Amino acid sequence: MSDEELEAALAERFNDYAAGMRLPETAKSRFVGALRRRRAVRRMWTVGLIGVLVVACIGLTAIGRRTAARGAAPVALVAGGGATNDTAEVSYWMLLGSLRECFGRSRSSRRKEEE
Repeated sequence: MSDEELEAALAERFNDYAAGMRLPETAKSRFVGALRRRRAVRRMWTVGLIGVLVVACIGLTAIGRRTAARGAAPVALVAGGGATNDTAEVSYWMLLGSLRECFGRSRSSRRKEEE
């Protein structure tokens, strides 16, 4: 037997064997379920990581926040012309509000607002 004849015989036997092979009927549903579970776990990890980053940003903002020095003004019932604070600060409440606006609105409400 030459190499070509051996290869042809092996190819024929392999094709006969492969023709009889079938996946079980439940293979598709198990495969789709596994993909969905993997996607859900990946989403949970991503949301958790984003949550940890947001909490860390809020914590760093709260730690680094300085209170403005208040002037010695007389005590009054109505604060009229006190000292003004010209510095603009980003508070963690503002950060939470902007994140809520970004992620809180659904697509349908955005479409309604655009119309």
